[in-house]
Amino acid sequence: MRVEQKWTGVRIPKNAENEYFLATVPGNIQQDYAVSHGWGDAMFGENCRRYEVLEDDSWAYLTRLSYEKRDGERVWFVSGGIDYRYDILLNHRKLYAYEGLVKPVEIDLTEFLTGDDEICVFIYPHPKRAGAWRGTRDEADASCKPPVCYGWDWNPRLLISGMWQEAYIETRDSGYIDDCEPTWHLSPDFERAEISFAVRCGEECTVSLFDAEGECLYRGDGKRIVLEKPHLWWCCGQGEPYLYRFVAESRTDRKEGTLGLRRVRLLRNPGTKENSGFPKSRYPAPITLELNGRRIFLKGSNFVNADIFWGRVERGQYDALTDLARDANMNILRVWGGASVCKKDFYEFC
Repeated sequence: MRVEQKWTGVRIPKNAENEYFLATVPGNIQQDYAVSHGWGDAMFGENCRRYEVLEDDSWAYLTRLSYEKRDGERVWFVSGGIDYRYDILLNHRKLYAYEGLVKPVEIDLTEFLTGDDEICVFIYPHPKRAGAWRGTRDEADASCKPPVCYGWDWNPRLLISGMWQEAYIETRDSGYIDDCEPTWHLSPDFERAEISFAVRCGEECTVSLFDAEGECLYRGDGKRIVLEKPHLWWCCGQGEPYLYRFVAESRTDRKEGTLGLRRVRLLRNPGTKENSGFPKSRYPAPITLELNGRRIFLKGSNFVNADIFWGRVERGQYDALTDLARDANMNILRVWGGASVCKKDFYEFC
């Protein structure tokens, strides 16, 4: 069972008293601090410059654990990602340390619990390369911290961090399904699909596959499923983005997801010459994307942050932005590497 927690944020400046405030998870802790101090919208005027005094501070999230555990269950701390360098402590005991914002976190707390427990997620100051030109994104070139928040031509300098993905306590028993990962192979003529599911669970699981109309096509162990004349997934303007739905079930748990059957390849254009790089410039255009045997003329754009505070991006924002891209007749989006990665909702809407 998943149990949400109430979080308190803490600013830990050098040579000053700690400041406590309410924190929102998922979110960005600098924004929570700004809200608690009435700083106003960071997108208005020069409000974003108020955040500069926070750049070299440490931060922490605190929560007194709240959950109910049945016999045979274990207690886990789970997070989809924390920005950027951090420690996770239970009752002042360090259980985990990491640098990076993409990797999910799962920590079994069971052996260390006392019944009156506090989790602390300690966030170190933003990485800045020694000797870099101060106040520029050169400070980011020795880390994997998204450089856009160090300042860009279209984005103000606004260094943020914190629990930007969801974080919660979860109780799990032996029937908990860690993952259900589909793989598939399409025949050369796309008339046949072979699908298999890798399910990680301490108990036996049943996998069910449904078509888009809800009809059950398969129920079993999921190790080999054969579909004749499968529906293919097509990008915008080329056909229907058909999705099958799958469900994995154990004695006590259930996981579900969607599956789009397609074959995507990058092909070199006829008549182009081999280059030493791949590619080093836009001319001559060396590659074309092929989807399900059909060459696609790509029409798209960069997709950058949906919000200046990417921790507070909600599902509805991705829905609106991907609708705009579709209505503009785009069929591909490039997720720009200088920004943060997108949350899973973005990919679902795509």
